[in-house]
Amino acid sequence: MEVDQRVQRFRFAEDAAQIRMRESKALYDRTRQHLIDLLEPLRDGLGAMGFLGEFDQFLALTPEIEEVAHLLVHCREEARRLKDKRDRLAEKYKGKSDAERRLELQDNFKRKRMFVEMGARRSRLHPSALYADSFTPPITFSEISRHLATFSSLDPGLFSSRRFRVHGYPRIGIMPGRGNGVYDWEDHALLFPLFPASTPERSVAQALGLLRWDADDDRDLKDTYGALKDNRGKSIVGLQEDFCKEYLVWLTKEAKGYRVLPKESYNWFHWKIAGGSELGADVGKK
Repeated sequence: MEVDQRVQRFRFAEDAAQIRMRESKALYDRTRQHLIDLLEPLRDGLGAMGFLGEFDQFLALTPEIEEVAHLLVHCREEARRLKDKRDRLAEKYKGKSDAERRLELQDNFKRKRMFVEMGARRSRLHPSALYADSFTPPITFSEISRHLATFSSLDPGLFSSRRFRVHGYPRIGIMPGRGNGVYDWEDHALLFPLFPASTPERSVAQALGLLRWDADDDRDLKDTYGALKDNRGKSIVGLQEDFCKEYLVWLTKEAKGYRVLPKESYNWFHWKIAGGSELGADVGKK
């Protein structure tokens, strides 16, 4: 898990230690596959005896254990990042007065408000709920969590970029206001106005679209999406807006079986977001 996630312990290890960790991972992968190869021939016989369900449950134990191990490694990395951040802040504010600290806190609130207002502008809404003619139900952390789980299964590469290996998963925040969710690239956080523009599902999908675009540090998504025939010549802002719109459609419509996107866009999302390859082979070609 440490090798797969490229955690700090692995990245900064001596060459010999890195080699040992890689060899251990390779040995585990071979052993895991060998176990599957030994057990699979038993499937038909156990199925005939009525034990197929139990057999599949047994095979599912390995990925379940790996998921727990992944979570443990993630929690350990998060604890390290929090300690590092706490130490940096303690050093930064050492010797500063309470007034200086309050001023810094006010500046942080202003930056958060700026991002929430961005979400309102994208939704063509006034950011204050006081100006609303009607209210949507307030978004909750449980709704955000449920949609994040669903959408991450539809976009397997969502949390696998270098930014997540360095900074971990983004923080989640609910802020006063109206509009869809946004990605705060300064603080690596997903921010959700308390009152969504329409539904929590669309608010989360919009935030993830912005996250997906901004976290594309190697420009793999930006360059290939910009190479689509309908996108050539568009500004980077225009590309981002169109990507977020189509990403929302991909998660909320296409994944449910509705065909909405143009064929070339559909092929691209199947290739770069869903992890397919065949349909994306000719993306960007005339």
